[in-house]
Amino acid sequence: MFFVYMCLFCAYVYCVMGLLVKKWTLYVLNVVRKGALVN
Repeated sequence: MFFVYMCLFCAYVYCVMGLLVKKWTLYVLNVVRKGALVN
């Protein structure tokens, strides 16, 4: 049972990290785009 909980926890952390990475990537791309437009 403990192993199952560990798998669920790891899957949850993996999903959250994936979403955060996606958000940060979009944010960085937007900043870079704005910088390019300004220059």
